Amino acid sequence: MGWLKNNFKVDKWTEILFDNDKIERDIDGNYLINVAYRRVSTDKQAEEGYGLDVQRNDIIRHCEYTRVNNCILFTDDGVTGTTMDRPGLNHFVELVEMFNSGHSKIKVNSFIVPKIDRLSRSLLGTLQFIQDYIVESKDSKNSTVNRNTYDINFVSIGEPFVSVDRNNPTSKLMLVLFAGLAEYDRDQIVFKMQRGREERIKSGKPMGGGNQPYGYRYNRETGNYDVVPEEKEKVQEIFRLYVEEKMPPAKIADLLGFKGERIVVQILKRRTSLGYLTFKGKEYAGNHEPLISEKIFYEAQEEMQRRSVSFGHSQYLLSGLLVCGDCGAKMRYQKWGKNVKIVCYSQQTTKKYLIKDPDCQNQKYFAEDVEDAVVEELFRMAYLNDNKVKKTVSQYEILDNLKLKIRRKQEEIKRLYNVYAEKGTEQLLEVITDREKEIERLQQTLEEENKKSSITLRVERSREMLRDLQKSWQGMSMEDKKNICNHLIDKVVISGASGNPSITVHFNLQEFLLEDLTKA
Repeated sequence: MGWLKNNFKVDKWTEILFDNDKIERDIDGNYLINVAYRRVSTDKQAEEGYGLDVQRNDIIRHCEYTRVNNCILFTDDGVTGTTMDRPGLNHFVELVEMFNSGHSKIKVNSFIVPKIDRLSRSLLGTLQFIQDYIVESKDSKNSTVNRNTYDINFVSIGEPFVSVDRNNPTSKLMLVLFAGLAEYDRDQIVFKMQRGREERIKSGKPMGGGNQPYGYRYNRETGNYDVVPEEKEKVQEIFRLYVEEKMPPAKIADLLGFKGERIVVQILKRRTSLGYLTFKGKEYAGNHEPLISEKIFYEAQEEMQRRSVSFGHSQYLLSGLLVCGDCGAKMRYQKWGKNVKIVCYSQQTTKKYLIKDPDCQNQKYFAEDVEDAVVEELFRMAYLNDNKVKKTVSQYEILDNLKLKIRRKQEEIKRLYNVYAEKGTEQLLEVITDREKEIERLQQTLEEENKKSSITLRVERSREMLRDLQKSWQGMSMEDKKNICNHLIDKVVISGASGNPSITVHFNLQEFLLEDLTKA
C-alpha cells in the first residue's frame, strides 16, 4: 500500500491517482504531494465533450509525461464554476491551510487543472483564488487569508504557456487573458440559453420538464402542453364551486380529492389555464388549449380579493374605512354613553403609532349620522348606475381575439421557417422578422388588455351590487352590508375642525363607474 493511501481518506470527492511507497520530502522534513482538480457544472450540455472522464485522462497523461508522483485528484461533479465554494476544491484549500497553520506536514508542490475554466468561470474568482492559495503571501497584495510561505506550482494542461511566475510577465498576462475568456465563454452560454428560452416562449411553447401545471401534460414530440381531459373537468369544477357556490378552497380540496387547499388556490391563480405562458415576469400567448374562460377566471380573482378583505368581528358598518380629513389619521367607533361616536385616532393615547397630529381638533360624530350619510351616497351611486348605463362591450372577446391573432401569426412563422430551411432568401427572412415584431406588439396589447379585464370585471361586479341596492338594503344582514361597503368604498373622509363638518365618500373605481355619464 502506498504512502497516500495510508495518509488520506478516499471519499466521493477524492481519488488517489499516483501513489508511491516512498514520498519525497523537503529539507524541513515536509511531505511533498501534488494535487489535481477537475469539475463539471450543472449544465451538462455545456460540458459535453469535456466530461469528468476526459479531464481525468488528460491529467493522467500529463502526470505520466512530466513524471509527477504522489498525486491526489479532487472532483466537483455538478457544481457551477461561478462560485469558489465547492466540496472538492475545499479539500485542496484545507490542505493548504492545515500546512500554513502548522497542523500538518503535508505540503502541496503542484496544483494541476485540465483547463483554467475547470477551476473557475469567473475572472475575479480565478485571480482571487490564486492570490489566496497559490502564490507566496509576500506576493499576494490583495488577500486577507494567504499564509503561504512558498509558491505552489500552478499548471493548466490545456494552456501550457500559462503560469504564475513573477519572472515571466507574459505567462501572467496569459493567465488573466484565459481566465477572462473562461468567464466570457460562460456568459455567452448563459446568454444563448436565455435567448433560446425566450424565443421558445414567444413561439407559444413551454420550457418543458419540471412541474407541469395541473390539467396539462407536456408532449415531447410537439413541445406543447396537451390537455388531460379528467383534470380539465376538475379545474372547471374548482372554478364553479368557488365562484358560483362560494365554497372555500379547503372544502373544494376535500370534495375533489386534492391533498390540501394550497393546491386549489394555486389552480385558481394559475394563468396557464387561460392559455398563457409566463417568462421573467412577462406573459405570452401559449399554443395550448385553455381550460377555462377569461370571464370565470377574472370572476374567481375578484371573489378571491373580496374574501381576502378582513372584516374582523366588528359589528359596525364602516370599520376600517374612516379617515380624518383634518390630520389624515384613521377614525374609529367608540362607545359614548348609550350611543356610539366616531373619533379620530389622533385624539386617543392607547395606540400611539396611529396618532398623526396630537393636536387634531376634528369633532366627534354620532355613528348613526355618518352611516346614514354614506348609505345615502351609496343609493345615489345606485341611481347613477342603473341598467341604462350598463356596459355592453365584452372585454373577454377582445382577449380571445388577440390570442387567436397571436396563434395564427405563430403558425405562419412556423410555416415560413420551414420554407426558409428549404430555400431561404433574405427577403423571406425579412418577412419572418416583421411577423415576429407583429407578435411582440400583439403580446404587449394582450398584456394591457389583461390589466383592463381585471378592472372591467370589478366595475361590472360593482354595478351589479349597486343595481336594486336601495330595494334590497333593508333585507340584508349586517355582514352583507359590510361586504358591500368594503367592496364599493375606498375610504370615507370626515372633516370638521373648521366647524363645518363634511363627509366625502371615495368609491373604488369611481372614474370607471361614472365613465358613461361623463361621456353623455
